[in-house]
Amino acid sequence: MAYTGKYKGSFKYGSKGKDCAAVKRTLKRLQNNPKIKYSRTFGTAAANALKAFQRNHQLTPDGVFGPQTFKKMAPLMQGYEVVLYKQASPRSKVRASWVIMAPYADRAGKATHQTVKDFVSKIAHEYGEVLTITCGTNHNQYVLGTNRESQHWQGNAADIGKYGAALTRLGQAALRAAGMSRAEAARCTGGVYNVNGKNILFNTRVGGNHYNHLHVGI
Repeated sequence: MAYTGKYKGSFKYGSKGKDCAAVKRTLKRLQNNPKIKYSRTFGTAAANALKAFQRNHQLTPDGVFGPQTFKKMAPLMQGYEVVLYKQASPRSKVRASWVIMAPYADRAGKATHQTVKDFVSKIAHEYGEVLTITCGTNHNQYVLGTNRESQHWQGNAADIGKYGAALTRLGQAALRAAGMSRAEAARCTGGVYNVNGKNILFNTRVGGNHYNHLHVGI
């Protein structure tokens, strides 16, 4: 089956998302290119392969997956490539669309602050996936075992449910979103981090069990 749906928006080297993953898979198959790795990040090998595809289809080889490149590639997509691209969120949507509030994440009368949601949106783009805030203000007023009020209570924090390797990757994405370098973030596998005014906890029991969710606070 070929992709017959709508164009999802442009991307290029350094972009991330399901649409990037779909195009990478298509290029890898079409060119039998072992340098392209299965991931959601559009890296050097994928960008070079896209330029080759554009040259072969009489397009400007600028390495940008735009509407003209889409028209040539969409009929060539197959199987899981189509599924990934169909599920990709259009890149024209605002970042807020990458964040979902779970039912009852906030308590009545007190919403999680927009600045927190905006930061979670930034994390979602780093992670390459829409994220669900599982706990906002609907939280214990005080940090477990203390008399210190939780960041959640006044709307300054959010929890995103993940565990295992996925939680570690999400935590690293949060650190990058806060401004930590990619190399430094890659060395962080869990703990309590304060980066440019952002409080990030994962894979730690400080302040409660953070092995089943990422906590971010501002």
